[in-house]
Amino acid sequence: MNLAYNDLELGDDEGGSSSSGSDSMSETTVTEQGALSQMGGSFKNMLVGLVCFALSWPVLYCGASRTHWNKIFKNAVPVEQAKGDDLAYVTGTPVADAIGDGANLEKGKYLSISKSTEVMAWVENVKSDSKTDKSLTGTKTTTETKTYSYAIEWTSSPKDVSSFNQEKWKTWKTKNNIPADVQNPKIADSEKSTSIYAPGCKVN
Repeated sequence: MNLAYNDLELGDDEGGSSSSGSDSMSETTVTEQGALSQMGGSFKNMLVGLVCFALSWPVLYCGASRTHWNKIFKNAVPVEQAKGDDLAYVTGTPVADAIGDGANLEKGKYLSISKSTEVMAWVENVKSDSKTDKSLTGTKTTTETKTYSYAIEWTSSPKDVSSFNQEKWKTWKTKNNIPADVQNPKIADSEKSTSIYAPGCKVN
């Protein structure tokens, strides 16, 4: 497990990733689509495009009319000189309650702690390739090939091996002499990636 606290690093550093076995397995799916089906698909794609075009207008409007905070902030004054609703700022040395992270990091003078937790776990990698051919009669044939491979890698979100393609996973384990009951580690709730901020922070 790697724990990173801003610029402070705890634990053994075993960076990088390692893999076991180089075999990969593929499965191929062939789909045929007639001329009428292709027309229907094109019409459906046109409707989706029109909907996306309509939905993009609110985003463009918000972007064009948003407040330019950099122009507003340059008029800010020191808090001692602020009057009424003036935009103000404060400078000085921050003082805050000491914070830590249990047994991983003793309490200290930190404003924030960012914890990133990773474990070595099995990862399923799926690569998809597709090829489309069109016949003289207008029939479109799509051939999709998925290639499965497995490796041990550092990850902050290990998946349960039951979510893998079980047929490919079992075959791969057999080929590479991996125990049939192998499981991925689980990250406890108390050790998941999180951020901790100091309460009661004051300046001057």
